[in-house]
Parts: sequence; structure tokens; C-alpha cells
Amino acid sequence: MNESNSSSGLPRRELPRRDLLRGAAATALGLSAATGAKQANAQSRSNLVSQENAKPGTRDWLLTKTRTVLGKVNVLPSGRSTWIEGYCSANSVRAGETLQVMVSTNPVSAFKLEIFRTGYYNGDGARLVRTYESLPGVVQPEPSIGENYIRECQWEPSVEFEIPDDWLSGVYLGKLTAEISGIQSYVIFIVRDDRPCDLLFQCSELTWNAYNRWPTDYCIYTKHDGADSEGK
Repeated sequence: MNESNSSSGLPRRELPRRDLLRGAAATALGLSAATGAKQANAQSRSNLVSQENAKPGTRDWLLTKTRTVLGKVNVLPSGRSTWIEGYCSANSVRAGETLQVMVSTNPVSAFKLEIFRTGYYNGDGARLVRTYESLPGVVQPEPSIGENYIRECQWEPSVEFEIPDDWLSGVYLGKLTAEISGIQSYVIFIVRDDRPCDLLFQCSELTWNAYNRWPTDYCIYTKHDGADSEGK
């Protein structure tokens, strides 16, 4: 081992070359292990959806009894079901966030809410992740026509819950069933996360909300009082 004088006047001890090499190797191994752990974690996260879609699914997410009211202008189905209808407080949420579901039933009826995550699930198309039985239903107010021919619902929430950590990103269906009539409809929301992925699916939920005809022919493309020939 060699010694030399440092600028402070104190002897400086130099490490042997083999010790330097041993330290460099240990550092490299540590960095490699950390990188490998990060890659393994990312790979594990990327496999979560595959593991989820391999679970048993169900066809119960399908609506079996529906009914809609007629539109006023074209006397065509408006797509609205006054018997049971609803919407969510947010179009997309993350795990840990709270979601409210607003529901109206006319006539008043208790209702069931079944939440499904859509996916492959061996060809069944969805998996049931939560059920709320016999929730109280009420007739929620139909909003008046606002500026730019827009109706804005401000309904009271019928149920609210926190999104669990094990609900993976995807499109979720809330199947509503009125107990008195048995009539059904959907509410839809998205769960999102920062998981690395190869494909990104864009769901047009905001577009559906912007251009639907609720309650009856109130669409920006529908001619109405005060509109020009193009319905504007």
C-alpha cells in the first residue's frame, strides 16, 4: 500500500487496484439489481390486466329488459328511460377517489346497482365487481332549458363509494335495475391509472354526454324554437 502527501499535509492512503475494482463491481451489481427490480415491477404491473381478464366472467352485464320514451320531434325513441336512469359524478376516476352515482326512478322504486368491469373474461365480456341491493329510488327533477339550449342535471347522489385499489383501469358499467318494473339501464365510468401499456383505448363518454338527445330531442342538431334551418 502506497502513501503520499495530500494538500493538507496529512498522509493520503490509496486503495489497491483490486479493492477499487471490487467496489466498482459491487456498485454495478447494486445498480443492476435496482434496475432489474424496477423492470420486474413494471412487467408485473403490465401483466395485471392479463391476469384480470383470465378470471371467470359473466354475461349478466347485458340488459334484458329496457324501455325508452319517444322523442317529441321525430317520434323516434329518444334513448331515455324515465323508469330508471342515471349518471356518474365523474367520467373517469383513479383508485382511492370517490365516485357518486345519481339515479332517478319514475315511478319511485327501489333499485339494484351492479358494477361490472368490461374485458375479455373468457369471452363473457365482463366481471361483476360489486353489488348494491335495494337502494332507495326517487324522482329527480328535470332541469329547465339553459343557455345554448343546454339542460344541466344537478341530481342528489343515490350512492357513493371509494374506488378500490384492485379495480384496474378499464370501462366499468353500472347496471341499474328498478325493482318494481324490472326495467334496466346503464351508467358508465372509466377507471384510469399510470400503468405502462402498449395500447391506449379512448372512450367517448364526454362526447356521448355532449351530443345525446336527453331528455327528448334536446340535441344541438335538433331544430327547436329560435333555431335556424340547421338547428343552430
